[in-house]
Amino acid sequence: MREVYRIREIGPDAIDKLVALKGIVIRCSDVIPEMKEAAFLCFKCGREETKYIERGRIQEPTHCETCRNRNTFSIQHNQCVFSDKQHVKI
Repeated sequence: MREVYRIREIGPDAIDKLVALKGIVIRCSDVIPEMKEAAFLCFKCGREETKYIERGRIQEPTHCETCRNRNTFSIQHNQCVFSDKQHVKI
């Protein structure tokens, strides 16, 4: 990184950007899995559908296009895509 910031120099323009910080880590949490992509399965016909997580909300499909039934999807946790997340206090 070209520029290393101190924590007090960071402003709102750094939100959702990768920055280099200089400081002391006071506390950090355990590594937490965070869902990025959810996988659903229609329990009537077996159709699979995936949805990306937007702003921490899962948009569950409401109707199946194959069998035309409503609210027949269930989430398949073993097929979802996760990433690691950790909170660090500087």
